[in-house]
Amino acid sequence: MNNYNGVGTKINYKKAFYYFQKAAENGNKFAQYNLGNCYKNGEGVEKDANKAFLLYQKSAEQGYKEALFQLGDFYDKGIGIEKDEKKSIYWYQKALIMEMSMPNFILQIVIYSIRKRS
Repeated sequence: MNNYNGVGTKINYKKAFYYFQKAAENGNKFAQYNLGNCYKNGEGVEKDANKAFLLYQKSAEQGYKEALFQLGDFYDKGIGIEKDEKKSIYWYQKALIMEMSMPNFILQIVIYSIRKRS
């Protein structure tokens, strides 16, 4: 993780990607989520929204809250998959139920409400 965020060392996305990949292969939900971030943002690897989505899905299946939110976001915006408002709401609600306290979650709900009104 230190290679990803630069705590105690220089940021090295390629090295972080390598370690996330090894841990994700062993089913670590945190590593799956972080590897998804690498693919989503093109950090240490070429951007690939489909791979990011699949990794978030694996992490979410293990109950990782942030991954639940990312699935909602991907469905809401149609990132790497077909846009689907019902699935977006489903994943956002699952994240909320898990007591996810992300300001972005609230922002997404506000944006969704504004879209529905217009």
